[in-house]
Amino acid sequence: MSFGEVLKEAIDLAENGFPVGDSLARAFTVPLTDKKLRKYPTSARSSIYANNRPPQAGEIFRNPDLARTLKRLVEAETQNKAKGRHEALKAARDRFYKGDIAREMAKFSEENGGLFRYEDFANYTAKVEEPVSIDYHGYQIYKNASASVRVRQNCSR
Repeated sequence: MSFGEVLKEAIDLAENGFPVGDSLARAFTVPLTDKKLRKYPTSARSSIYANNRPPQAGEIFRNPDLARTLKRLVEAETQNKAKGRHEALKAARDRFYKGDIAREMAKFSEENGGLFRYEDFANYTAKVEEPVSIDYHGYQIYKNASASVRVRQNCSR
C-alpha cells in the first residue's frame, strides 16, 4: 500500500470527524482546565475547545490541522512516486523531519518557550531492529526488540 492509502482513513477521520464516546468525552475534560494548553492558537481552534467547553458524548470531533499535515505528507509521497516506493516514503519522512513541517513545529516551539529546535527534528533517526518473535500455539507473536520484557519465573520454595 502507498502511504496515501494507509493514511486515507486517518485523514478522513481528522477532516470529517467522528462521534465522541463517553470515555473520550470524560478524557477531554482534563485538557480544558490546563491553562498552558489553552493559550496556544492551535488548541483554541481545535474541536476540544469549541464553544469553550469539551466535546460532549455524541458530538463530532474534528482535527482539521492534523488532516492538513497528513495530506502534506501524502503530497510529498505522491510528488516523488516516480522515483520508487522507498524514495517516495523518504520524501514524506523528510518533509516531516527536515522540511516545512519541521520548520513550522520548531518555530512554534521557539515562539512559545519550547525546547525543540529545527535541528532536533532534522537530526532525528530511528533505529530499525528485527522484532523478537515466538510461536505460541501456532501463532507467531512479534514484539519490538527494544521494549523491555520481564520474564516471571515460576519459583517453588
